Amino acid sequence: MVVIIDAQQVIRTVMGGLTEFLDGLGRALVAHASGRGVVPPRTSFTVGGDWWGVMPGYVGGGVAVKVVGVHPGNAGEGLPTVTGAVAYFDARGRLLAVMDGEAITGVRTAGATAISAMVAGAPTSTIGVVGTGVEARYHLMLLTAVFKPRRVLVAGRDPGKAARLAGEFGGEAVGLGDVVGADLIVLATSSASPLFNSVPRGRRHVASIGAPRPVAELGRGLIEEAGCVLVDTRNAVNEAGEDLSGVELVELGEALMGRKCPAKELTVYKGVGFAALDAGAADFIASKLLLRR
Repeated sequence: MVVIIDAQQVIRTVMGGLTEFLDGLGRALVAHASGRGVVPPRTSFTVGGDWWGVMPGYVGGGVAVKVVGVHPGNAGEGLPTVTGAVAYFDARGRLLAVMDGEAITGVRTAGATAISAMVAGAPTSTIGVVGTGVEARYHLMLLTAVFKPRRVLVAGRDPGKAARLAGEFGGEAVGLGDVVGADLIVLATSSASPLFNSVPRGRRHVASIGAPRPVAELGRGLIEEAGCVLVDTRNAVNEAGEDLSGVELVELGEALMGRKCPAKELTVYKGVGFAALDAGAADFIASKLLLRR
C-alpha cells in the first residue's frame, strides 16, 4: 500500500530528529560530490502560464522523483502558488510513498543552509532573514532550532507580515539595513535585483536561496569580496541569476569531504536546490515512517 505523508508529518519527523536529518543531508551531498549519487538533469516545461519541473534523484537509499509546479495565477484565488509531491520508490521499483513536496523542499533547503553555516564556521548568535514567504518560515524553524540564536531579525516588503513571522520565532521585524548586521543572513526572496552589495565588516555568513533566474539576490561586490562561494551544486553557475564567474566554487559535499573555501571574514553560500537534497530528505523520512513499520 502506498503511504501518503503530509506536510505536518514531514515537519514533525524532521524537527524530532534534526541532528540525524542534517547528518543524512550531509551524506547525500557527499554521495553527489563523490560521484556515488545519480542526479539526472531537471526536466521542465510550461503549461499555459504555469511552470512544471521533474527532479529525479538517488543518493544510496530509495529513488525519489519530485514533481513541482509554479502557478502564479493561484495567488488571486487564495491557492498555493507552488505545489508538488515526491514519489518514493524502493530499490526494486516499488512505489512506497508520496510525500508533500513543499515540505520536503522547505526542510531540505533550510537544512542545506544550516550545513553551509557549519562548514563555514560561521557565528550564529544573531540570525537575520530577508523574506516572509514559505522558505523564510522553514529557515526560521530549522535555524533557530539548530543554532538557538540570541536574536532573530526578519525584514520584508510588508512590515505586517515581517512582524507576524518574526513573532512566531521570538524575533523582531526590522529594516534591510538592520538585517545586514546579523551573523547569519538568509536571503529568501524572489528579487530580480541584488538586495545589497556589501555587509558591515566582521565575521558574517550570507546564504542566498532565491533561484532560478531571473532571481538574483547577491550583489557582485559581495561575491567578489568573498572570493569563494559555497554552492549546493556546481550547476548553480547555470541556474543562479547572480554572476558567479571568476570566483572559486566549492560544493557543500566537497566541503564536507575536506575541501576548503579560502577563509575570509565574509563567507557566502548560494543554493539553487537539486534532487540529491530531495532524495536525502526523502530517505530520512522513509527511514522513520516507512522502513520501521
